[in-house]
Amino acid sequence: MVLGGEGVNVGIGTPFPQHRLDVAGNARVGGTLFKGGGSFQIDHPVDPANKYLHHSFVESPDMMNIYNGIAALEANGEAVVELPDWFEALNRDFRYQLTCIGGFAPVYIAQKVANNRFKIAGGPPGLEVSWQVTGIRQDAWANARRIPVEEDKPAARARVLSASGVVWRAAGKRHGLGAQARRHAELDQLGRSDQVGTCSPGRRYPPVERARASPVGVWPPFPPALG
Repeated sequence: MVLGGEGVNVGIGTPFPQHRLDVAGNARVGGTLFKGGGSFQIDHPVDPANKYLHHSFVESPDMMNIYNGIAALEANGEAVVELPDWFEALNRDFRYQLTCIGGFAPVYIAQKVANNRFKIAGGPPGLEVSWQVTGIRQDAWANARRIPVEEDKPAARARVLSASGVVWRAAGKRHGLGAQARRHAELDQLGRSDQVGTCSPGRRYPPVERARASPVGVWPPFPPALG
């Protein structure tokens, strides 16, 4: 099913959609969400009437969870950090980072995560230590649906997800493009737009304009190399 058409926005819970899909309210995806990028957009906390504020997602090749806090060392120069009771059931492969606040000390992880806690040691009493622990999800859902870091494209001909993200320079060689993609770039540089098809019925684009105008995900396949 296709909702809307070229240049048409679809709104759920809003009569004035500002994007191809604009949802006013909560959304739940039961499967894996694949995207080109992500961020939050909020009214700017300093100038909400005139500006938005954006932050990008923090991403990883792993299904990584991040936890952090500040611990104060006790009289013995140690601090035990208590984690949620579900911590080890959810996570594995822990990584640690420690940073002293207000002074220097050779702090270290005295005891790794066990029984949902870990121990910091090596500093004077009262020293604050900023800590960060990461873990890889090991719940049943994650174990059954690991995200491949690299994936071969199924089609015999190369396709790109977003033509606007490709810069046609040096025949594509600086951007790691495949042979067919490089041939496509070469045709662009030669002005052979008749060899690379169109992005919308009845209209042909100059090379740079075509890259901007091509809809995401439906760009025509690259042609075979010409003899």
